Amino acid sequence: MGNEYSLSENDIISMMISPDLSPIGAGGYGKVYTHPAHHNLAIKKSKDEGLCKDWSNEYNIQKEIASYNDLPVGFFSKHSIIVVNPHAFVMVNNTCFLVMDRVCPLGSSSSKEISNIQGKSVHALLGSPSHFMDNKDRGIFLGRKQLNAYLNNLTKIIKELGSFMAYVHYKLGYDANDIEVIIGKDCLKNEINLYILDFGMVGNFTVNGAVSSLSDMEYFPYPVDERMKTSLKMSDEDAEENNKLYDIFKKEYLLTAEKYGKLKEGTMVISEFE
Repeated sequence: MGNEYSLSENDIISMMISPDLSPIGAGGYGKVYTHPAHHNLAIKKSKDEGLCKDWSNEYNIQKEIASYNDLPVGFFSKHSIIVVNPHAFVMVNNTCFLVMDRVCPLGSSSSKEISNIQGKSVHALLGSPSHFMDNKDRGIFLGRKQLNAYLNNLTKIIKELGSFMAYVHYKLGYDANDIEVIIGKDCLKNEINLYILDFGMVGNFTVNGAVSSLSDMEYFPYPVDERMKTSLKMSDEDAEENNKLYDIFKKEYLLTAEKYGKLKEGTMVISEFE
């Protein structure tokens, strides 16, 4: 999933008015569709014109953040996380459409706990040692234990997450508020990846906003002290793993902040987060 897939203006307009659109999701904003000729795309359709200004802004922010996909991988052999790439924002008959790469669902799992995962969005809670929740509106939420069936090299993933969040905060100047980390398949290559999506609440960087982006959901590892370990009823082993992963995340986050000349701000965010 990246910038190599191109669409002509005619392709986009024909999809918008096609009777062959198939619904694949819905929310308070409207519905999400795909098209048989472009099954690797998701087409978000607004329920009314009032959302179009916000969606136009979301499209521009998402496109800027998707520049991460084109960065050199450095010590990563390939990117472990991919920002969902937007292709177009258009208005047709007072309805707005946001066209972006689609994250295809995972297949079934041999695990009894997550055997009903097929066809649903799967949130990757890398800060949670073990978690399973099936939310009918938002999808499945899995912790690290459950994600082991799909992910390899967790250390590499955590490193890149730290680098990515600092890139958004200090290179691009956004708070990354309310973004989601999803695990799914590249619809064209059938590869399992972690994807970053949902940029509707992203605003300009502030320390408080950046802290919220790290703490509002357990997408990212966090430090666990004795009091928190007791409160969460976390085992010594799980607490130790959380702290180890957090140290990896923190180191990469601060290294990237320093790279962009923002170590002071990065240190403030980490201090508030801890």
